Amino acid sequence: MTSPNPKPDAFPLAIIGDGYAAAVLLIHLAKHGFDLNQVVVIGKGQLGLGAAYGTEHPDFRLNVRDDLMIIDDDNPEDFVHWASQLDDPNAVDPEGGGKFYQRRDFARYVRHMLAKHDIETFITQIKARANRIARGHNGNWIISLDHGQKVTAKAAVLA
Repeated sequence: MTSPNPKPDAFPLAIIGDGYAAAVLLIHLAKHGFDLNQVVVIGKGQLGLGAAYGTEHPDFRLNVRDDLMIIDDDNPEDFVHWASQLDDPNAVDPEGGGKFYQRRDFARYVRHMLAKHDIETFITQIKARANRIARGHNGNWIISLDHGQKVTAKAAVLA
């Protein structure tokens, strides 16, 4: 979703990528009061999914147990509590190793966390791929996109 604010000459922050790392960075920025109207996210996919969690196939499961999937150190059991609502008897390791939920369920949790902070209302998201990033003469980053557009940012994060 695009921010209701007009595009600035140079965004204070550009996040290149739209997967899990980008989503978690945005969640932490929101939690700490960063003005998300100052952020542009560049990526073609749905925010928070990426290659790791974008699969819909039910056989693709997390490769670590549920209690290790922590987004916020202040609330380390959040995913465990959220996942307890899921009716997934196959998540339980019969050897007692814990619960291993589907990757798509973790993606739903990440999307839940983004919605909890209303992140997509505030950020500007450009559905494109960055194909070049270079320092401009004024120290800003100039990000060239695959459809010809250029975005300027004071800081850039590769996520």
